Amino acid sequence: MEEWWRNLPTDQQQWAFYNVCRRIYEGDVMQRRSYRGVLYDTFGWGPEAYALGMEARYMDLHNLLWDAIEGDTKYSERDLKRINQELEDAAKYDCCQD
Repeated sequence: MEEWWRNLPTDQQQWAFYNVCRRIYEGDVMQRRSYRGVLYDTFGWGPEAYALGMEARYMDLHNLLWDAIEGDTKYSERDLKRINQELEDAAKYDCCQD
């Protein structure tokens, strides 16, 4: 898989990234589907994708999103402030890079 990814042109890597993120957001956040629901209904795949998603750690991401939306966070207020600060710092850095 890594060789396949490295051999993709940058624009195709970005298209893949965009489409995967968009579908995860749609299935996990907007529609609140189960792990299988996102794989089968949102992505349109069959049961063969289940193990691949597990190997790629998508189940972990799915569960983290579910917990975050439900407010069942495992982060302290201090952790959240630090994470938010890192995100703000990254956004400032990204906006000013040419």
